Amino acid sequence: MNLEPDSVYYFKLWAYNKNGIKSEEVNYSAGTYDEEPPAKVTQLTLTLSEIPNEIIVSWRSVGDNGLEKTFNGKYEIRYTYNPLYTWDLAEYKVIITTTAEPNEILQYRISNLQYGTTVYLYIRAYDDYNNLSEISQKFSIFIPAPQKQPKFVAGIKLNKFSDTSIILSWSEVTQYEDGSTANNIVGYKIYRSSRTLDNLVYVASTTANILEFKDENLNPNIVYYYTVKAIDSLGVESNAIMFVDTQQNVYFIPHGFEKTIEIKIPKDATKVFYKIQNGYPEDYIVYFNKVNKEGFIVSYEVKLAKYTNFEFSNISKFDKEIELTFYIKGYNIDKLLLYWWINNKDFVRISSLTKTYFNNSITAKVLNIGTFSIAETKIVSDDVKIDKIYPTKIFTPQYNDPQYSEVKFYLSNPQQQEVVSFKIYDIRGNLVRDTVTVLQKDFIYSWDGKDNNGNFVPQGTYIYEVKLKNKTITGVIIVAK
Repeated sequence: MNLEPDSVYYFKLWAYNKNGIKSEEVNYSAGTYDEEPPAKVTQLTLTLSEIPNEIIVSWRSVGDNGLEKTFNGKYEIRYTYNPLYTWDLAEYKVIITTTAEPNEILQYRISNLQYGTTVYLYIRAYDDYNNLSEISQKFSIFIPAPQKQPKFVAGIKLNKFSDTSIILSWSEVTQYEDGSTANNIVGYKIYRSSRTLDNLVYVASTTANILEFKDENLNPNIVYYYTVKAIDSLGVESNAIMFVDTQQNVYFIPHGFEKTIEIKIPKDATKVFYKIQNGYPEDYIVYFNKVNKEGFIVSYEVKLAKYTNFEFSNISKFDKEIELTFYIKGYNIDKLLLYWWINNKDFVRISSLTKTYFNNSITAKVLNIGTFSIAETKIVSDDVKIDKIYPTKIFTPQYNDPQYSEVKFYLSNPQQQEVVSFKIYDIRGNLVRDTVTVLQKDFIYSWDGKDNNGNFVPQGTYIYEVKLKNKTITGVIIVAK
């Protein structure tokens, strides 16, 4: 029989004997299976709602079979703030179950979007037999920031309450982004993720006078990430630059809220950010300033700054290694180099990098903050060498100028080979200093011009010797008066 797909047919069946006597009738029905998917959604528009940080998604319904028949099923919308993410990587998802005629206009509102960002969105149709349409093209819309937006929240701190619960606390927000006084902050919204900083979702709210939140029933084997946003009486939320995780690490992204750079500070080095611990009357943040350095792809100045007025701190070094991550679009990360500027004219290569290919990022562990630059090279060398001696190979340890009173050795060490020893000899080969100062293991070393007994060595020529497992590097430095 030539039957229509996705249709129900009704039948009657009976029998006759040879005498023509009819049996009792049997009624039954049967349906044909639908194997034809809905058409791909091609007509979709994104518009800003009258409500802040909300958009309206409007599209023409497809049919149950291609563009034909009443659609009976669901639409799945996925969206992301990352322009490189595909349907499979998009972090946010909504499902709309509906019945609609082909070409009927359908709408859905998505709220609580991030201000000052672009939303990238896909849509796909599923019919009631779970036949899938093709994924739509990528649609996008920019979410403008309101004229008055509460300032981001600082002083976010996480304390462990138990293996499965935490206490999150933060400092009160009393300013708008432009520095003016904010008297209409009505509360705070807490966001959490069990994946990355990019996957935070709203979990709870507090009123303006409550500056802490207890989160319970957590999986002790999962690392959770948190941030807090202030909200005013108009429903306008602040952005977020500070994040914490359940290992009590702290993260910062640029004040411009564009995640091209990220810094991770380990638990033991975070007290500088909290006014109750840092000895200052206010919280500190990490401030990123994008600067122009000729010949480099991108450069950032990274400093500590006061939360209220962004006044810079003179702290330029952490006690523990921090992680600095750059997200570089459109470049082969195997050919990218990272440099740290010692001053405005001298820089050294940070050769020990961790590369993450799915998000095209490079991460370095550093002690010093300051200015960092990314450059592209055609040839990447894995050779271990002394990349720079600063300020020069001639230094004056007894001179009253801290810039020239010690010599620093910057090691190019892409494979992170262990430095077994770093020694200083005089020109005759006599050991002068058994171990120089380690400023950052396998990367930065310094010598203050003193011997093993703590006495300044005489002026003259000295030899440095760097021993690695499979290689020894030597060179000459000069001590002057």
